[in-house]
Amino acid sequence: MVEFRFNISDEAFNLLMNINKDGYAEYRDTEYSSVDDFINTSNGIMTLESFKNRNCGGTFYLIDELLEHNLVESNMDSWHTTYNMSENGKSLLSNVIRKLKLEHLKTV
Repeated sequence: MVEFRFNISDEAFNLLMNINKDGYAEYRDTEYSSVDDFINTSNGIMTLESFKNRNCGGTFYLIDELLEHNLVESNMDSWHTTYNMSENGKSLLSNVIRKLKLEHLKTV
């Protein structure tokens, strides 16, 4: 778990880091919330690799966790379902990264 003033799962934190790095998370096939959901219900309409490429690695199920804490926001100008870092998310993530770097320096 990664602790802000609240806790989010490690998977959600990794997604948040990816959104911060890439600038956005885009989901073109939101009827499949996860990779497992896609595998179990897709009937071979596309390859798993294609699904992951079109859907930010199949992480749509994690978005609610980030939205709940105002870490990301919906980008209403995008054609597909897309999320960007919120200002709150940028600020909190910056503080967490700083804290993690300081903890790492103490162990070196």
